[in-house]
Amino acid sequence: MKGLKLPKFKVIPSEDSKLNNLSLVRLQGEPYENGYNMGQEFRDEVHRLYKTLFSRSPLSFVNGRPFLHAPIGRKVKTKEFEEAFEIIKEHIPDEYMDEMNGLAKGSGVPLEQVHMAHILPTITEHYQAKMECFEDADKIFPTTCSVIGAVGNATEKGHVYTVRILDWLRALNLHERPVVLCYEPQENDKNVSMGFSWPGFCGFVTGVNDKGISFGEQGWRNTPDQESLDGMPFTFLARDMLTKTSTQDEAVDFFRDAYRTCSYVYLIASGREQKAQILLTTASSGHEGFQVFDTGDTISDGYYGGDMTFRGIPGCVYSGMFDEVIYQRLTDWYGDLNLESLMRIAVDAASNDAVQTVITKLPRTKSESVDIWVSNAKYTGLFGNDGRRYKSGRTDYAYINLDEILNGAKRIRNVGTFYYEGMPTEEKQELMRAPDRYLNPKFDEKIN
Repeated sequence: MKGLKLPKFKVIPSEDSKLNNLSLVRLQGEPYENGYNMGQEFRDEVHRLYKTLFSRSPLSFVNGRPFLHAPIGRKVKTKEFEEAFEIIKEHIPDEYMDEMNGLAKGSGVPLEQVHMAHILPTITEHYQAKMECFEDADKIFPTTCSVIGAVGNATEKGHVYTVRILDWLRALNLHERPVVLCYEPQENDKNVSMGFSWPGFCGFVTGVNDKGISFGEQGWRNTPDQESLDGMPFTFLARDMLTKTSTQDEAVDFFRDAYRTCSYVYLIASGREQKAQILLTTASSGHEGFQVFDTGDTISDGYYGGDMTFRGIPGCVYSGMFDEVIYQRLTDWYGDLNLESLMRIAVDAASNDAVQTVITKLPRTKSESVDIWVSNAKYTGLFGNDGRRYKSGRTDYAYINLDEILNGAKRIRNVGTFYYEGMPTEEKQELMRAPDRYLNPKFDEKIN
């Protein structure tokens, strides 16, 4: 395969430092070919990412036990990891195994490391529940992502919007070389799917397909009896769902019937159906450990040992680290939620360790296309940094229209950003402490 040409692989660059040189990659080949081409094209970036990943991730091991931020050079190939992969790989579809094989061959990264990188999100979520027994656990600042879906009367002109904020270990430097992966299968029964990722990682943490279905994820209740490695990693589960489903019900059923691993919140939305729902899932398959919440529902449960309530808002579903902060901002802009207001809400909802924000406007008809705006972190951050560094540390937003990409667009557009310092820390803390929460008379008037 040496010297393989790239006829079914096209890179659309931004060549813009204000976007962290974000690139969009169109992949139209067979799985092995897609992986090989990715490895060849981004060889240096893949090696750089994996070196950082293994030196700073929670899968660095100390005395055979997972340890966060182990020293650079710490080996991660251990008996524990090998055993975990042997369990997980039984649920990874053959096409993704082939793609990882191609990625290893094309990049020159050992296949064991490629496997580890692709189950890393599952392993870290699984082991978080046991952090109390690990060395220096008190130094670990727990973060979670945030997801928002808004439809109908909640939004400007009734558009369907989603927001996904990825809060996860900014010290891994994932944001330094982001890519958007656009998979275009040749089979008629498979959808075009787009995921927001990094060179050397072919799973999806956030994604959308050409049928106007979107996906976002958030870590949830980390308890040992609701976690398992005997299932498909959510990063492949999400990509598989977007490839194979075309309606909201199909997407929800896909997650319900899958062999799941850890506890996650999934946001699923459909533009054509004007729907957004949150799924609370745990390890298992079927209805057990599977709850569905519609727009307007209140979601109440414990997060990281706390007691959080996501109060119902008509036309909205949401979840994240700052329940009352998100509630206040959504009700402040209720009825006028649009791109700019959601960009501002994303700043307030993010943790200090936020890596990426993706906002989508989903098509309501077949003649419309998916609109996407994506921004990545600008600086490397560590747990506990002053939030102001994040507020001023976002890249500009890149704008992507899926139809334009499929019709041969040659450049990703920078649509800029705005300066917004965000809600003062003291105000955030006051909202989070208030047991009876923020009241907004104007919001009450709008819905009554």
